[in-house]
Amino acid sequence: MEWYVSIWNSETKRIATRGGEAHDRETAIKQLVAMGRSLTHTEDGTLIGKFGNVVVDDEPGNSVPFGDQDLSDDELRRRVHAAIEYTMGRSEPAYQPIQTMPSAQEGPTKFSIPMGVVTDQWDRIALWLSTYLDTAPVVPAEQIAIDDAIARTGVSWPEELQALFRSVNGFPHDAWVPLLPSHELFDLERVIDERQVELEVWGEFAEDMDEDELSTSMAGDSVGTWLPEFVPFAGVDGTLLFVDTRPGPMYGCVTEFDKVGADDGGAQWISISALLTDLADALESGRPFAGVWTPSVVDGQLEWLYAN
Repeated sequence: MEWYVSIWNSETKRIATRGGEAHDRETAIKQLVAMGRSLTHTEDGTLIGKFGNVVVDDEPGNSVPFGDQDLSDDELRRRVHAAIEYTMGRSEPAYQPIQTMPSAQEGPTKFSIPMGVVTDQWDRIALWLSTYLDTAPVVPAEQIAIDDAIARTGVSWPEELQALFRSVNGFPHDAWVPLLPSHELFDLERVIDERQVELEVWGEFAEDMDEDELSTSMAGDSVGTWLPEFVPFAGVDGTLLFVDTRPGPMYGCVTEFDKVGADDGGAQWISISALLTDLADALESGRPFAGVWTPSVVDGQLEWLYAN
């Protein structure tokens, strides 16, 4: 009986796949778990991957947390069983520590996805991309380039936003991926350019607004204009997703901005990691992202279907 395990390596930014054979299913899964654990750490114990995809006897399973050292081998074997059963459509998800369905207005944001760890969620996304799409390797930004972009905006970037760019610095034009429906993921230069355009376009409107009200507003508050504290990271044709760096409990929340209603829609996700969790869940399970966008793969490319 053949088995395979694939882990996204956060150092090489590539997928590592290993396989083997066993005389029965239980032995195959034991061997798979041992290999999965070994692929998530270097010899000195450094964590280089967390989630993996598996195949046992031609049956696939997704998002098994091999890098979680708090889980026993027995628990990981159960997770492999559960992942395969769910992927094959024979059961509901048995484990949902990072899969929370979005719902409207149950909290301070539109989608009640909890915060997570950016690198964990990006590893899930990158593994899915490498498994299902015909794409070039993901290229991250160096911290020195991120620091330069931060200095050019003149505002403090949340660690999660920096972690996003340390994971991926947009996609090149010759290998573009529509990772976010209706929004193009920006690289650092695009962040600076788009932010400056919005400041210039909306500057004249801000002049007619109450300066005290604007200066005392907090993260997540709708202000009907573009503020210097807004840092865009994705968008298309004036409709943007931005991280709100104003002070307050909602610091770092993700809000949508459009050229008609500005930020009137309010905060969408509590953080970058919440957005990435929503996205990773959608890619792996096929359920809607942001409640309305269903992913599919057509001719090796990611496509999103809007269904409300």
